[in-house]
Amino acid sequence: MLNIAFGQSKYYVDSLAENTKRGLRQKVRRGEYPSFAPFGYLNDSRTKTVVVNKKKSVIAKQMFELYSRGDQRLQDIVDFLAESGIFSRSGKRLHISRVTSMLRNPFY
Repeated sequence: MLNIAFGQSKYYVDSLAENTKRGLRQKVRRGEYPSFAPFGYLNDSRTKTVVVNKKKSVIAKQMFELYSRGDQRLQDIVDFLAESGIFSRSGKRLHISRVTSMLRNPFY
């Protein structure tokens, strides 16, 4: 009896995962961005696309320029972002790992 319940719950989880993946693939095919926009961009709810945030894109560009020079540590870039008023969604300073993932994001 317990095996039947486990089988049903596994089927439910598997079908839910497949439906979620299918929905995300459909969004991408329609040209929509299926997540939060990366730093320096905004989600346009009307067109469901990503548009440039004019104020934050300047800071993002400076962040990449600091990194590309090669003489700045990642902690220096975190400090630069904090001085520029860029914090996490919870209002805390960005962590080095978050800045690293931003710098490695192929979206940019």
